[in-house]
Amino acid sequence: MNYELNHLDHEGLTFIAAALQILKSHNCETAVIKRLAKNNNDKNQVYIHKDISVFSSMFDLRFNERDESTSVTKSSSNPGERIPEAVFKHFSWVSTTGALHKVSDCKVILYAQYPETRLSRFQTNDREMPRSMSVDYTKLPDMKSRYLLIGTTKPGATVI
Repeated sequence: MNYELNHLDHEGLTFIAAALQILKSHNCETAVIKRLAKNNNDKNQVYIHKDISVFSSMFDLRFNERDESTSVTKSSSNPGERIPEAVFKHFSWVSTTGALHKVSDCKVILYAQYPETRLSRFQTNDREMPRSMSVDYTKLPDMKSRYLLIGTTKPGATVI
């Protein structure tokens, strides 16, 4: 593969124990692992679960409403109804050196008509993200399998 990854990509971790140790070093007590689909990137949100309660029971979130839904594709669609979202109060990517890089507006968006919840907005405050989460990376013909490991501390801070 001829694509340069960055300090937020943990390429080469071959054992889950090594990944969990990184989270433990940041006081994470719980972790969720997700195998990413080929199209999971910074443009196409990452599907996590059908129910937002998976997030609200583990992470410290602030609930808001987005714009009104315009969807008419499902029988359960409610055009005009506002779309719920939850913003992580404390969300950080951990670099390969172990440093935390804060993300101010990572969100969980609930699409009730499907139903499903998706992660969105991965850029740090310095406008970085793992290169393996980019659209360009996911278009590579020889793209490697990717996993998203999300950890949470007892107070609900998120480390990924």
